[in-house]
Amino acid sequence: MNIFDALNIFYREDTISDFLINCFKDSNKFLIRFLNEAKIQVGGNTTFLIDSRVGLGENIGTPDIVIRASTDNKMKFIILENKMGAAEGHEQTNRYESLEARTRIANKYKVAFENSEFHYIFLALDTTASPKNSQFSFLNYNIFLLGDWPLQEETSSVYI
Repeated sequence: MNIFDALNIFYREDTISDFLINCFKDSNKFLIRFLNEAKIQVGGNTTFLIDSRVGLGENIGTPDIVIRASTDNKMKFIILENKMGAAEGHEQTNRYESLEARTRIANKYKVAFENSEFHYIFLALDTTASPKNSQFSFLNYNIFLLGDWPLQEETSSVYI
């Protein structure tokens, strides 16, 4: 039994999204490894800010996670849709990738649209679930079973 089974939260997307956000915030190495799995490259001087459930209006919806990857003069917005057992909502990925959604995201974070890049990840438990919009990179939760996923940054310890 694992912690998700013990707490009976395995299929609760919001709870799992919050867990992922904490992993991303605790370790840049974990986050960068995740982005690399989706073929999203970030530079060494990138600063990350992560938000959950960012409302974009009734006609667009609410992406589970928005990662802002900021460099000197560019902002990468990474929209992550997390699917634990449900299928994609009606035109969900198409709405998140629309020009209207991209404009709203840039405006929400006060970033000039022309200085923004948009990337999309569809993370699903079900290997047969796939996003309708081809701009979304599909990742399956099995990626976390392969290789090293460091959850804490290495720090040097000082004992007094």
